[in-house]
Amino acid sequence: MDYISNHDLLLKNLLYLSVIVQAIAVFLGVVIMLTLLLKLKKIAESRSHMSQAPNMMGPLMMFLSSAVLLAIPTFLSITLNTIWGTDSPMAYNTGNSGVDQMMEPVLAFVRLLGVISFIRGFLMLSRHNGEQGQPGHLSKSFMHILGGIFCMHVVGSSYLVLNLMGCFS
Repeated sequence: MDYISNHDLLLKNLLYLSVIVQAIAVFLGVVIMLTLLLKLKKIAESRSHMSQAPNMMGPLMMFLSSAVLLAIPTFLSITLNTIWGTDSPMAYNTGNSGVDQMMEPVLAFVRLLGVISFIRGFLMLSRHNGEQGQPGHLSKSFMHILGGIFCMHVVGSSYLVLNLMGCFS
């Protein structure tokens, strides 16, 4: 029975970690928003001295990223509900054996990695500055976001892959 108590303790610790990750995401959203305001101030001051218009792609991406990170629980719920039809990604039926009981913490860990990847994708997106960015930077950030969404609902993603491969008839 000690195994079951370890299972519950592991799940509780993963839930605490997810709350910490969401708090860090909100803090990073505030930092990006403040950086955005300073960047917009700098663009407004230098606009009168420049003959060409400044690139607004960087501030636009920073605004998008900060908005998503500030409202991350709501945005994750809307995204999961839009893609999978449910905002509960833990829809896995566990059995009575020890391995089946450990699937819930494993799925919680994969979901936590998905949230971290989702946040990392938007942080990378906030650093995209249009024409002067590195090649592949924008696509890499979108792949982190998409991979995070698939990891957040790993059971639905596995069923999607199995259906695409024709394993279910």
